[in-house]
Amino acid sequence: MFPKPSFLGVFTFFIAILCFIIGHFRHEIGLIFIACVFLVVLSYCFITILIIGLVFRNEMKTSFHVVLSEKVNTGGQVTVSVPHCPQFLKLLKIPGILVRCETKLLTADKRLIRFIFDPLRPEGFIAKERGAYYRDSEAFIFSDAMGFFLLKNALSILPVPPLLVLPNPAQESASPPVKGGDMQSIGASVLRGENLVDHRPYVPGDDPRRINWKLFSHARELFVREEERTPPFHSSVLLFLDTRTDEPYTDSARQAVDELCEKALFLAREWTAQGIDVHIGFTGEKDTQKDADFAETLAFPASCTASESFPAFDDKRGIIILNVQAVGNALTVARKT
Repeated sequence: MFPKPSFLGVFTFFIAILCFIIGHFRHEIGLIFIACVFLVVLSYCFITILIIGLVFRNEMKTSFHVVLSEKVNTGGQVTVSVPHCPQFLKLLKIPGILVRCETKLLTADKRLIRFIFDPLRPEGFIAKERGAYYRDSEAFIFSDAMGFFLLKNALSILPVPPLLVLPNPAQESASPPVKGGDMQSIGASVLRGENLVDHRPYVPGDDPRRINWKLFSHARELFVREEERTPPFHSSVLLFLDTRTDEPYTDSARQAVDELCEKALFLAREWTAQGIDVHIGFTGEKDTQKDADFAETLAFPASCTASESFPAFDDKRGIIILNVQAVGNALTVARKT
């Protein structure tokens, strides 16, 4: 476990050696003095960091733990605290030597948060992207103020809940258009009529046989004939997010899933306000979820490979599938089986 030199450290070392050689052959006392100063500084940094790492290695692994906020909205501030900061850090004030802590958080689709902070004065950071971030690694970093050498000492990771960066709802004035498929109405009361002029917007649970598809081809929104009564408020809908994609670990795929979650949060809140029982499901999750605000559940979806299988759907609910491939364009309404 030795300190690793940075490029600046290696470059400075060779410049010091070069100055010493040139000064020796040309009898330049100034060059020799400058070379000795740099070599002394490099030796001080290397030896001090090495001694600190060796002396406090065991204590660092057993007594240090970083606590983060459990959940925060996208763009919000994540608080960082160290409730049991090792005593040796408070006493370890060596000139020119810095002590920092590095924490890495990773989502299922490999979205990374890496932040470095002073364990004696921890500061928060801004969570810019949605996701459920699990601890990937934690380490102490000892370095000198000039950045010549660095020693990283890995810490054990305790089993803690993930940091949930919640999505913000999409800014939409109405439900997005739906195309394809079919969905059963759950207990809806239907009146059949022949009036083809008066229409109202489609509501989940309406009989798809009463949709005016000719009007949809022009307006790109679903309408049913006015004779259709709005489905009762005890309708139950599964809003399923299909996050499968051919390139799951790219920025574009992760961004598409973010937009999908924002759209799903908007729809879930809107339909819940209408009295519809909404459940959330997504690829890779065996059970459908339901919470007070849906945002916590929608922090977990992540882009995944196209080989990921679909779960078995509940026959008692209508099913609406949001697909990554069609994000921003349409919803897919799945036929109940």
